[in-house]
Amino acid sequence: MKKQMTIRQIAGMAGVNASTVSRVFNLDCGHSISDTIRNKVLSIAEQYEYVPKGSARSLAHGKSFNLGVILHDIEADLASPFLSLVLSGFCREAMRGGYQMVILPVEGGDSDKEVVRYIRAGNADAYLVGATLMGSETVRELEKKQIPVVTYIADKVLDQQLPNVSYFTVDNEPGFREMFTAVKACGFDRYALFCNKSHRVNSRLNLNSRAFGVEQTEVIEFDGSIRDIAAWNTAHRAAARAIDRIMRHKLIVCSNDLIAFGLCDALRDAGIQPGKDISVIGYDNIEQNPCFVWPGTREEPFLSTIEAHEKIMGTRMAGQLLKMLNEKELMPGIIKIPAEFIQRNSLGKI
Repeated sequence: MKKQMTIRQIAGMAGVNASTVSRVFNLDCGHSISDTIRNKVLSIAEQYEYVPKGSARSLAHGKSFNLGVILHDIEADLASPFLSLVLSGFCREAMRGGYQMVILPVEGGDSDKEVVRYIRAGNADAYLVGATLMGSETVRELEKKQIPVVTYIADKVLDQQLPNVSYFTVDNEPGFREMFTAVKACGFDRYALFCNKSHRVNSRLNLNSRAFGVEQTEVIEFDGSIRDIAAWNTAHRAAARAIDRIMRHKLIVCSNDLIAFGLCDALRDAGIQPGKDISVIGYDNIEQNPCFVWPGTREEPFLSTIEAHEKIMGTRMAGQLLKMLNEKELMPGIIKIPAEFIQRNSLGKI
């Protein structure tokens, strides 16, 4: 077996001290090293296939150099075209900071105890924990250990904000402001909301459109799934049943893109052309989501929609954890990622 190069050997070849080579590989050290020296060390390491041992690094610094992501339903979460984007941004930012992302699934009946076990075992130096997983025991353990934590809150108002947790959420106001400005510019002054009954309670659907001279005149609701692929078929059937009500409107705003796709299918079945006869707007920008494959993919995205920037959120989450670790200070509060309206051919003009 070929013996791996040592840091001292690489240092000798690069003409620097072994401590300098160590600092090149330990990205968290905070020492200033010139690009010339850094590139020389990395070039030698690549030439001789040198890989620094993670265990030695951890022992030297007393850290795991892991950022933990605690998931409750690992199959559904990893298959989600939304959470997968968050994780991709999170993972890349962790690696840029000299850390790696580790996924820690919660699979037992008592999720609170499982999360506490992960924290006590020191599986990671900081964590992304789902808001629903932060039970009373987890909260007490986080406050006791003073471990950096970020979490995500969706379409709801926090009942309680923990003093040592950074909360990330989507700021929908910019996206909806852009949307209604575009809607008004296209000649619309009213719209109908097409959504799942449970989805309607979400705060982001309480659209303040009147400030832009656009009024919501009707809500068309249905029962069924809202997030997975079943939402498409459910919305298709619901829209077909309500087609007479739908045809009374020139603009339909849907609570997400899957529901909008189902609506568009029902319109085409009825001989109505989306974007020309009736305009449709969604939410999620699924057509540009590489994790989502849908039948009949067009060469160009069609649906006007709100982009929530999940990958940016994941990047910012990992960046926040790295900042807390480097500065050794917890940074509680709410961090909002601005949404953006993307206008496409599904929004026509009157």
